[in-house]
Amino acid sequence: MVDAAARSPPAVLAAGQMRRFLFVNRWIKMLIEHGALGDVESFDVREGACFHLRRVRGNTRAAAGTGQFSPAFWDRKTSGGGVLPDIGSHTLDTLIWWLGSGKVAGYRDDSPGGVESDALIELELRGGATGTVELSRTRTLRNTAILTGSRDRVEVALHRNEIVGISPEDLLLRELDGRNGAAMPDESLLHEDMFRRELDDWLDAVRGAGVPLADGASVAPGIGIIDRCYRMRQPLRPPWPRSREARQRREGWTAGPCSSPGRAGSSGGG
Repeated sequence: MVDAAARSPPAVLAAGQMRRFLFVNRWIKMLIEHGALGDVESFDVREGACFHLRRVRGNTRAAAGTGQFSPAFWDRKTSGGGVLPDIGSHTLDTLIWWLGSGKVAGYRDDSPGGVESDALIELELRGGATGTVELSRTRTLRNTAILTGSRDRVEVALHRNEIVGISPEDLLLRELDGRNGAAMPDESLLHEDMFRRELDDWLDAVRGAGVPLADGASVAPGIGIIDRCYRMRQPLRPPWPRSREARQRREGWTAGPCSSPGRAGSSGGG
């Protein structure tokens, strides 16, 4: 699809990576590009939430809180995978957008053949940064990215306008579009605003204003990393006791227990 769009200049391809339009993510990208953190040497990214996944007997759909998931949620042939291409596609895209692509040093997940619920990725990026990305549908993780540079360090929320921690604090005074890190936009219409900006950006590109912020070529490296992860998959030991896992299977559960923010396997930096 990316190649086809490139061969057809009137065509404008934009991917659904709406997190690029979140102000805090654009602000972090500005900090990195201006060298405010120094050379980014390491990262630690954790994103996960408890989906309350329970099998609905006699039905292929599954209730999760007040919502319903389509059968594709459980079917690798339809969805292409589990947590990795689901929330992981957005997490990886943000990281690569900030720091550039690289290679997969290791990948583990908990799938014995179906869709995975927990995954752990070790990456070595071309700019020299190394680190871990942890993803979960069964545990509430801290949902932040920690970037450590040769000069400074920042921890940023992954899907809301919030700087969780930054050192030194005067970095918050850096401005983007007239706002600094201490004056993030109102979150009241956060998702609606991201979708609107995404569509407006694509329409502007169609009208000849330039390349979309999430054009196909810039999104492709993240898709490539997902493909490489699956090709080198190793098993991930579940973060809950095997006896509990067996009991859940008997009772009809399809995912592991929910827990407080934590880590799977032997990942570092909780």
